[in-house]
Amino acid sequence: MAEPCKGRSALVCPWHAWTYDLDGRLLATPKIGGDRRNSDPAIDITGLDLREIACGQWLDLVYVNIDGKAETFDRHMAPLNDLLADYEFSSLRYSGQQWGCDYPGNWKVSVEGAIEDYHLTWGHPQIVQGARENNPRLHNADRVFFANSSARAYRDAKKDAGAVMGHDSRFPALLDPKAEQRTYFMSLFPTGCFQTRHNQVLQGLVLPDGAENTKVVFRHYYGGDAATDPALEEERRRQEAQWRLVFEQDIPFVRSVHENYKRRDAAGIETRFSPLWEANVQRFQQTVVETLDG
Repeated sequence: MAEPCKGRSALVCPWHAWTYDLDGRLLATPKIGGDRRNSDPAIDITGLDLREIACGQWLDLVYVNIDGKAETFDRHMAPLNDLLADYEFSSLRYSGQQWGCDYPGNWKVSVEGAIEDYHLTWGHPQIVQGARENNPRLHNADRVFFANSSARAYRDAKKDAGAVMGHDSRFPALLDPKAEQRTYFMSLFPTGCFQTRHNQVLQGLVLPDGAENTKVVFRHYYGGDAATDPALEEERRRQEAQWRLVFEQDIPFVRSVHENYKRRDAAGIETRFSPLWEANVQRFQQTVVETLDG
């Protein structure tokens, strides 16, 4: 079964109807030996139970380790939990808002654009509207995350607060008010995405759709009842529209970079990275190669 379901007492393969209990133990092999024979002496079903694989959940993202060689999930995620220690996520609730879009480019190019803020001034001017300082930083942990963050200072906080994404005071704060008011956008390696604001979270997946196209899917989260309060529906939709705009603005950049990647080597153009802005892009590329090389 490929669709979500409830109340099942067994797992049944839709191809040959082999049946397993919910612990993965093989219960039945219908007609394996003929029309009326559900067993065959030539086939030993010992050891044909479903294989258990290691998995873990971080918020609403599920991680799977098929070969079972990874370190414990808690240890793997410890650097991310440390980075976000000033956020209180226990009250997070899914708002029911889910949306996505297609990128005409490879998934890796989509990730690269998401983990550098170098292009914000020109590509997403609404994000930095009224900012006097962005105070950018880069953060990473090997094969766990690649993040850029900012703690923006505004020329006129009262005037500009309404224009800043996530600054509606009716949403309860998730970030400790005593901590630096730093927000993050990150790739959760390899294909997860996570964006924080002081009072909301955007969680998503970057889904490869062949070598030439990428699908992204995002969900919105807020603290407690604010996630579903009808009185905040209009504001939640406004936040969604702001985020949709950001990703729609990125589409032509991803398309152009993807096409230029195809011609770069033939033209003899070497890669250059800004040390301040793009060190994580370089490390992400290196990590993809290292992971594929085993």
